[in-house]
This record gives sequence, structure tokens and C-alpha cells, in this order.
Amino acid sequence: MNSKKRRRKRTSTARKRAESFLEEHDELVSPSDYIGGLDTIRPNDQLHLILRVSTTHQRTLPYQFRKLRQAAVECGAKVIDVEWRKGSGVDPEWLQEAAEQALREGAKLFATDVTRFIRPADYSKLNQSAQVCKSDLEALKELTLGVPLITFLDPDTSSGAIRHFQTQLGKAVSDKRDGRPRKQTLSERRAEMLDEVLELHAQGKSYRKIKELTGIPHTTARDWVMSVK
Repeated sequence: MNSKKRRRKRTSTARKRAESFLEEHDELVSPSDYIGGLDTIRPNDQLHLILRVSTTHQRTLPYQFRKLRQAAVECGAKVIDVEWRKGSGVDPEWLQEAAEQALREGAKLFATDVTRFIRPADYSKLNQSAQVCKSDLEALKELTLGVPLITFLDPDTSSGAIRHFQTQLGKAVSDKRDGRPRKQTLSERRAEMLDEVLELHAQGKSYRKIKELTGIPHTTARDWVMSVK
């Protein structure tokens, strides 16, 4: 059975189990029963970063990436890959490929908060306070193959606090902070972001993918990489 068929079968199984929980005894549980916090990262851990935005016009992927990468460095862990999605978090099926890789490499999946991994089935713009239930978290566990999941924010952070955190990331992008900062020179930007570009290139990311994740033009990213070879 090829990998796509295995993923489809696993997805079907996870959904059936989730439906079973929903019908029989679905309940609110603590996400921390399934997901660890920053204190579960150990020195030399290998981390696979998980990033997500709900719509294509949201531009917080670079800020999620930098927040998680910085936290990983401070914990003495190593980032081995990055996976990101632009779309709904209600169905975590997109995480399967990252989970399979993490399982092979003994790595953990690391996101900014629980909603980057999964949204509750009844989440909507009119119901942004919806909480993940046992069925949501059981399905997530099944789809991610039991790979350890970690979040930058405490897994039990309230939905309101998570929204505030994501809003702050959005403000950083749109530059709504008091006072517009001085524009960086190219040399300053290179000094700040060269390591990130080199790290993504080493992971096999294309220059266009690097641009999407860092905001560095693909031709500039290529020049930076070539300059250190």
C-alpha cells in the first residue's frame, strides 16, 4: 500500500474514532492531556515546526516561524524541518506527512498554539470561543501517529488569549505598532536572517518557498546561499 493510500486509510480511521467519541461520550478535556508545553522540550530534541494561517491573505507565517525557531534555539533543540499550510485547521489531515517524517527521525511537532494543530469542528467566525473536545484531540493523536506535540503557548491557554497572541502577530505584519520602525538596510537584514535562510535551504526548501516563509526575495536568498558556499 503506497503512502497516500495509507494516509487516506488512517484519516478514515481517525474520523470514525472521532465520530464514535462524539456519539458516545464526547467531552471537554484539557489539551495538556495530549499536547506538551515549552517545558517538555529537551536539549538536542529534534523539532519539526508546524505553521498555519487560515487564509492566503494572512501573512504571519514568517512571524510564527521566527517565534518557534527562537524558542527552539533557547531550549537547545534543533529544527530539522518546517511544514506550513494556508487553510482551515478543522481537519488536521495535512499534518500526516510531517508526522510520518517526525516518526522516522524521532522528532517532535512544534506549533505556536493548539489551534495551529487543530480547530474544533464547530469553530466559525461566529463561534470563535469553541473549545477542542476529546474527539478532536483523539483524532489529532491518531493522525499524528502518537508523535509528541508541543506548543509555544501553554496548551491550556484560553481561546481568547490565543486570539490575542495571533492578533499581535498580525499587528507586527501590518506595522500597526506605535511609531514606524526605521527600514533595515539589506546588510542589516542579511545579518539578522542569514541563518534562517541557510537553515531552510539545508532542509531542501526551494528559494520561492524560502521567500514565502521569510519574506526574503528568492533571488536575494539565492545570492546569500551562494555567497557562503
